Amino acid sequence: MKDNLLIAETGESGEIVALWRAGGDLKSPRLIRDPEEALALVDTVRISGAHATQVKEWLSAQGALREG
Repeated sequence: MKDNLLIAETGESGEIVALWRAGGDLKSPRLIRDPEEALALVDTVRISGAHATQVKEWLSAQGALREG
């Protein structure tokens, strides 16, 4: 089994624009659509493209946008 990986896709100025999950039982990377599910993974998986704190902040903002 491959390790899980979160991949932060960033814009030209370094801001996160999308987050992908790869590894585990997935055959190819998948776009994260549920911020809460991804927040639960942040502390247990490898992250590429951004720091964990940036990913957490972005996911929290995405969750707030969905609720609002």
